[in-house]
Amino acid sequence: MTDSDGFFIRDDRDPEHVSYIMDLQIADPPGSIRKDTFGKDIVPPQPLTFDRVSEGRLPLSDSRLLHLPTEILALVVEAIPQHSLASFALVNSDCRQLARSRQFASVLLDYGHHSWQLIQQLGREVKERVFHSTHGRTKKPAIGPCIRRITVATSPSWLHEYHGMVLEGMPDAERTTRLTAACEQYYRVYLTTIEYIISDRNALPHLNLLDWEDRIPLQSCFFHAVSNSSIQHLKISRAQLDRVITIDPPSSQPSGTLPLQTLYLEIHPQWRNRQLDVSSLCTSLLRLCSPTLESLTWCYDSGWCGGVPSITTDHLVPTPVFPRLRHLRLSRLHFADTSLLYELVHDELASLDVDTAPLRDFFDHRGRIPGLQTFVWNAPRLKDTDSLTFLQSNPQIAKLALPYSTPASLLVERILPLLAESFTNLRSLSLFWDENEKDISTQALDLISSLSTLEQLHLCAGKQSGRRHKWLIDHEKMRRHLPRLPSLKKLALSRDSYSDGITNNIERYYVDGRLSYQETRLQNNQAQLEEDHRNRIRQEAARYVEVMPSLEWLYIGQLPMAIHGKQDAENGEKVLKLLTSERNDCWSFLTEMFGWKGLLPA
Repeated sequence: MTDSDGFFIRDDRDPEHVSYIMDLQIADPPGSIRKDTFGKDIVPPQPLTFDRVSEGRLPLSDSRLLHLPTEILALVVEAIPQHSLASFALVNSDCRQLARSRQFASVLLDYGHHSWQLIQQLGREVKERVFHSTHGRTKKPAIGPCIRRITVATSPSWLHEYHGMVLEGMPDAERTTRLTAACEQYYRVYLTTIEYIISDRNALPHLNLLDWEDRIPLQSCFFHAVSNSSIQHLKISRAQLDRVITIDPPSSQPSGTLPLQTLYLEIHPQWRNRQLDVSSLCTSLLRLCSPTLESLTWCYDSGWCGGVPSITTDHLVPTPVFPRLRHLRLSRLHFADTSLLYELVHDELASLDVDTAPLRDFFDHRGRIPGLQTFVWNAPRLKDTDSLTFLQSNPQIAKLALPYSTPASLLVERILPLLAESFTNLRSLSLFWDENEKDISTQALDLISSLSTLEQLHLCAGKQSGRRHKWLIDHEKMRRHLPRLPSLKKLALSRDSYSDGITNNIERYYVDGRLSYQETRLQNNQAQLEEDHRNRIRQEAARYVEVMPSLEWLYIGQLPMAIHGKQDAENGEKVLKLLTSERNDCWSFLTEMFGWKGLLPA
């Protein structure tokens, strides 16, 4: 390991390792046709108080402001507009540190200029603490103690800019040279410096959350850095492995464990070595954090490497237990044996999101989970004959979601009658009809409307993704049945479509639109089309409010709406408010509302 003015350089990176990874980094992912932004505002973490970001230093200024109680001073700093923080930081060193407590509470490392400058400064702080300090503190207040969250998400556009990665028409030799140089810079300097900073608990004493979005092959030095950090919430999204890795107990943790509370784990074999077993890494990481883990998402993208991996656990002796685990999501995983699975799916579990198909025998025999309140049956290919044994064993569930296309016969003949008969505590229900079904039958709505305890309901029919919408919704039929639910406060009807009155092309209502078939296709006509649609949906929503007085929130026609409890002074009716200025798919928002968030804290 060498260093250069704040950067750490690792000379033992595998030279062959970097020759292929940049191909995954230099291409921007294809744009999505789905607008899914509602409810996804990123809330920054709460800034730390002055005594913590100053590492116990007393204020140097005599200003009364800086000698207020720390809790009151924190409220004052929070009230400063974001655009004024830079000016506030210029007042004096104390104000600069208070401004930093907000400016650097959440940090995005995207390989841009600011990212390089920040990791260089943090590297300097690490070196000062190690080599030039007798008490482990920097001479002046540092940035590191202000950081609570780090997101590592390299932007392809910054890679293009830094390394001249305009590869179209470039000779092969020059292309290879530029790729190799970019890889060397990324792995040997950029990534190494980030790892070194994260691993120093003195440099980042309050780092609470690491969100790793770079889809690269991770090496043991990364996991060594994480295990020796102060992180409590870790997300690793679509990372890769190109070799078998086992994580050893961290030397800097007194307990010899990794005190994670939240873990999102999505790791695949590197695409050139699809048969690589990732079990050792995953299970050794779980063993280290098992005493403290409260929320686990463990998933595998079968489209990335193909097939469903078999997780081997025979080397876990004894099998770790998870006494604090309450929220579990398992996606597209198969276990060679069930010893670890029994410890994960224990009696105190409160939320479970799982595809039972690869684990059918286990769940058929698991029986009742007394603490289970939320069950997301995340099975993409349910059949009429699939077992309902696990569902039957847990009638205490308060929230149930089937977020994939489900045969109408399975819903109407088996699942809904079971819910109506046994699930007296059900408060939330989300059902997706088979995409070949263009409507939801009267029989199904009769069964749903008998679930009198429901407080929120999500129904979806027709094609589940893409631009085409097949569900020509009959709002009158909905309003004849759903008012029988006396406690219903939230109603979502998604993937619904409408007739344009001219072409009757239901599937392309949101794509073409009525005005597209008139004489002109000017932009102002598109704006008029959207306004006509909003007015149409407002009218339908108003009729729902008339017959369902308990409603507080409604989603139809790709428009989320709030229904205010106060009466409008002029007409005595409740007030409807559109929550977005444009249509929105709301997929992520609905997934969390009717399932569980299960990732990382705000």
